[in-house]
Amino acid sequence: MRHLANLGLLLGAVLFAVAAVELPAAIGLVDYRRFIAPPQGDLFTRIKAWENPRNRLDPELLHIHRSSDHFTGKAAGDLTNWLGIATRRRYPVDVRYDRNGFRNDRDLDTADIVVIGDSFVEAGLVSYDSLVSSRLQALLGATTANLGQGGYGPPQERIVLTRYGLPLRPRIVLWLFFEGNDLLDPGRYDRMLRDLDASHAERNRYLQRSFTRNAMAFLKGWRAQRQTRTTSEEARRRSCRLAGPPASGEDGTLYFAYAGAPLTQGELKTLKWVQAILRDARQVSEANGARFVLVMVPTKFRVYHDRCTPPPDGYLREWRPNDLPERLRSWSAAEGMPFLDLTQPLREAATASDALVFFSDDGHWSARGNVVAADAIAEFVGRSGWLSDRRGGP
Repeated sequence: MRHLANLGLLLGAVLFAVAAVELPAAIGLVDYRRFIAPPQGDLFTRIKAWENPRNRLDPELLHIHRSSDHFTGKAAGDLTNWLGIATRRRYPVDVRYDRNGFRNDRDLDTADIVVIGDSFVEAGLVSYDSLVSSRLQALLGATTANLGQGGYGPPQERIVLTRYGLPLRPRIVLWLFFEGNDLLDPGRYDRMLRDLDASHAERNRYLQRSFTRNAMAFLKGWRAQRQTRTTSEEARRRSCRLAGPPASGEDGTLYFAYAGAPLTQGELKTLKWVQAILRDARQVSEANGARFVLVMVPTKFRVYHDRCTPPPDGYLREWRPNDLPERLRSWSAAEGMPFLDLTQPLREAATASDALVFFSDDGHWSARGNVVAADAIAEFVGRSGWLSDRRGGP
């Protein structure tokens, strides 16, 4: 009987402790995701930007980094967990945001160049000095604002241009279009915007904030990182092996997120939508005295598809590059819109150097890829003479 009483007291004490810890979350005072979740550096490439409780909710943009946020740590490539790649490789992360939530080392009131885009512009796995925006500033001697935000697509980037870009009174607007998902993002954005209240409510409900749920998730993630596992079949089939000696620190295997396939009817329809956004962005840029340049960012597949060997049943044996670059080039020419395709500079660099221009287990440019892209853009802008004009208007 005494043992049962002691057990009851112990159980009651545990329940009381749990209730005491959970009460602040239940009444909305505490969000335990910000305290007992894995470090932000570890989560940076593992969760979607719109699901990250560290990001600020926004009624137009859906989400944006918090003002002056800063975090450090190590992160796995974004394909590691998604595809199931057996690797212990981690990349150092040291990311700092300005007052508006963008990756600039100081708050800017003016900028000669603004760079609009998604995670390729933000480039969280790359040091600040190697960013496209940072290198452009050094090469061109022109103040350059990084207005990239992971998880954004063309509709959000159009808002960024108006809200944050044009107030800087730029002479040049560089719009980096990523072929991998910029035809997928508009539909997702439209759906999320329609369900904004419900999605925000879901993200902020008590269960998401609770101590118990987040403690269990933390322990699960901690154990998963330490478990030995083999590369999944899906990852293996999405891989290829580079010819010749591997780049420093690599094993010579690349993994691919985005397939090579003809554009679907749905994608062609979305392309018209995106082109309307780009046309409008150009018009408002020029009305504010800025040149507008469309820059196409190719997928890793487009750059490396014929430079490595896939396994016998690998997807790369069937995938083929589509004609999106040609479509964008011809449309831009008809619009009189300056256009730069970064595919060739990246392919040349992928052949000429043993340094990868994309991370092997992530879909984004490495530091070397950022340098190559910035060099190509700087040459394009330099030839134009736009920065030598009194203002960069049409």
